[in-house]
Amino acid sequence: MVYSITNRVSFHNCETWLEELKAHADPGIIIMLVGNKCDLSNLREVPETEAKTWAQKNKLSFIETSAKEDVGVSQAFERLLIEIYKQQTSTLQTEPSSSEPPKPLSKDNSSFPHKKEEKKNNCEC
Repeated sequence: MVYSITNRVSFHNCETWLEELKAHADPGIIIMLVGNKCDLSNLREVPETEAKTWAQKNKLSFIETSAKEDVGVSQAFERLLIEIYKQQTSTLQTEPSSSEPPKPLSKDNSSFPHKKEEKKNNCEC
Protein backbone atom coordinates (compact mmCIF):
# COMPACT_ATOMS: atom_id res chain seq x y z
CA MET A 1 0.00 0.00 0.00
CA VAL A 2 1.74 3.16 -1.21
CA TYR A 3 1.19 6.76 -0.19
CA SER A 4 3.15 9.92 -0.95
CA ILE A 5 5.07 11.43 1.95
CA THR A 6 4.30 14.80 0.32
CA ASN A 7 0.52 14.27 0.41
CA ARG A 8 -1.26 13.82 3.74
CA VAL A 9 -4.54 12.92 2.01
CA SER A 10 -2.89 9.91 0.37
CA PHE A 11 -1.69 8.78 3.81
CA HIS A 12 -5.17 9.18 5.31
CA ASN A 13 -6.58 7.13 2.40
CA CYS A 14 -4.49 4.19 3.63
CA GLU A 15 -7.05 3.63 6.40
CA THR A 16 -9.79 3.02 3.81
CA TRP A 17 -7.50 0.95 1.59
CA LEU A 18 -6.53 -1.25 4.53
CA GLU A 19 -10.20 -1.79 5.43
CA GLU A 20 -10.89 -2.76 1.79
CA LEU A 21 -7.99 -5.20 1.77
CA LYS A 22 -9.12 -6.80 5.03
CA ALA A 23 -12.68 -7.08 3.71
CA HIS A 24 -11.93 -8.42 0.23
CA ALA A 25 -8.44 -9.93 0.11
CA ASP A 26 -7.16 -13.28 1.30
CA PRO A 27 -6.97 -13.31 5.12
CA GLY A 28 -3.27 -14.23 4.96
CA ILE A 29 -2.30 -11.32 2.72
CA ILE A 30 1.01 -9.65 3.50
CA ILE A 31 0.66 -5.87 3.48
CA MET A 32 3.45 -3.32 3.56
CA LEU A 33 3.00 0.41 4.01
CA VAL A 34 5.31 2.28 1.64
CA GLY A 35 5.94 5.99 1.97
CA ASN A 36 7.08 7.05 -1.50
CA LYS A 37 8.89 10.19 -2.68
CA CYS A 38 11.38 10.31 0.19
CA ASP A 39 13.61 12.25 -2.22
CA LEU A 40 11.22 15.19 -1.68
CA SER A 41 11.75 15.43 2.06
CA ASN A 42 11.64 19.24 1.86
CA LEU A 43 7.95 18.87 0.83
CA ARG A 44 7.15 16.23 3.47
CA GLU A 45 3.63 16.34 4.94
CA VAL A 46 3.69 12.93 6.67
CA PRO A 47 6.41 12.46 9.29
CA GLU A 48 8.14 9.09 9.08
CA THR A 49 7.50 8.43 12.78
CA GLU A 50 3.75 8.95 12.31
CA ALA A 51 3.60 6.52 9.39
CA LYS A 52 5.78 3.97 11.18
CA THR A 53 3.58 4.14 14.29
CA TRP A 54 0.43 3.68 12.19
CA ALA A 55 2.00 0.70 10.40
CA GLN A 56 2.99 -0.93 13.69
CA LYS A 57 -0.49 -0.35 15.15
CA ASN A 58 -1.96 -2.13 12.12
CA LYS A 59 0.68 -4.89 12.07
CA LEU A 60 2.14 -3.79 8.73
CA SER A 61 5.71 -3.66 7.52
CA PHE A 62 6.91 -0.15 6.75
CA ILE A 63 9.51 1.40 4.50
CA GLU A 64 10.12 4.74 2.82
CA THR A 65 11.21 4.78 -0.80
CA SER A 66 11.92 6.97 -3.76
CA ALA A 67 10.93 5.37 -7.04
CA LYS A 68 12.50 8.32 -8.87
CA GLU A 69 15.88 7.94 -7.16
CA ASP A 70 15.61 4.13 -6.75
CA VAL A 71 15.95 4.33 -2.98
CA GLY A 72 14.51 1.48 -0.94
CA VAL A 73 12.51 -0.02 -3.81
CA SER A 74 14.50 -3.25 -4.01
CA GLN A 75 14.54 -3.52 -0.23
CA ALA A 76 10.74 -3.18 -0.13
CA PHE A 77 10.30 -6.06 -2.57
CA GLU A 78 12.94 -8.17 -0.81
CA ARG A 79 11.25 -7.67 2.57
CA LEU A 80 7.87 -8.59 1.11
CA LEU A 81 9.29 -11.73 -0.47
CA ILE A 82 10.96 -12.72 2.81
CA GLU A 83 7.70 -12.24 4.70
CA ILE A 84 5.77 -14.26 2.11
CA TYR A 85 8.40 -17.01 2.25
CA LYS A 86 8.26 -17.13 6.06
CA GLN A 87 4.47 -17.27 5.98
CA GLN A 88 4.43 -20.05 3.38
CA THR A 89 7.11 -22.04 5.19
CA SER A 90 5.18 -21.73 8.43
CA THR A 91 1.97 -22.85 6.69
CA LEU A 92 3.69 -25.87 5.13
CA GLN A 93 5.10 -26.95 8.49
CA THR A 94 1.72 -26.79 10.22
CA GLU A 95 -0.33 -28.54 7.51
CA PRO A 96 -0.59 -32.33 7.59
CA SER A 97 1.51 -33.90 4.87
CA SER A 98 -0.27 -35.44 1.92
CA SER A 99 -0.28 -39.20 1.53
CA GLU A 100 1.36 -38.94 -1.87
CA PRO A 101 4.93 -37.58 -2.11
CA PRO A 102 5.59 -34.87 -4.71
CA LYS A 103 6.48 -36.12 -8.18
CA PRO A 104 10.16 -35.54 -8.97
CA LEU A 105 11.09 -33.53 -12.04
CA SER A 106 12.59 -35.36 -14.95
CA LYS A 107 15.72 -34.09 -16.66
CA ASP A 108 13.75 -32.88 -19.68
CA ASN A 109 11.15 -31.02 -17.57
CA SER A 110 8.41 -33.32 -18.88
CA SER A 111 6.59 -32.83 -15.57
CA PHE A 112 5.85 -29.35 -16.87
CA PRO A 113 4.84 -29.71 -20.54
CA HIS A 114 4.31 -25.97 -20.91
CA LYS A 115 7.91 -25.37 -19.80
CA LYS A 116 9.56 -28.01 -22.00
CA GLU A 117 12.60 -26.49 -23.63
CA GLU A 118 14.70 -27.64 -26.51
CA LYS A 119 18.12 -28.96 -25.62
CA LYS A 120 20.89 -26.78 -26.92
CA ASN A 121 24.27 -28.28 -27.83
CA ASN A 122 23.29 -31.57 -26.16
CA CYS A 123 23.16 -29.86 -22.78
CA GLU A 124 21.35 -31.90 -20.12
CA CYS A 125 20.64 -28.96 -17.77
